[in-house]
Amino acid sequence: ARLDAAVATVADDPPEVAHADAQRWLDLRFLEPQPPGSVHVIWHSLFWSYLDVRVRATLEKLMAAAAARATAAQPLAWL
Repeated sequence: ARLDAAVATVADDPPEVAHADAQRWLDLRFLEPQPPGSVHVIWHSLFWSYLDVRVRATLEKLMAAAAARATAAQPLAWL
């Protein structure tokens, strides 16, 4: 029953899957206005372990800057 509900949810509103350079993609997401009352969620899969250390450091800096700009009305979640 839970799997059927999950499949139905995704079928009704499929997620956007982006195939892009992580730094460029993240830069572009943070340029988009965040609607008040919404949570900006950044989630990544196992790709993190495949990144070069320098790329990870750059992405961590981008996330830290975004976290510093986050507010209670427009929070940021990094999963």
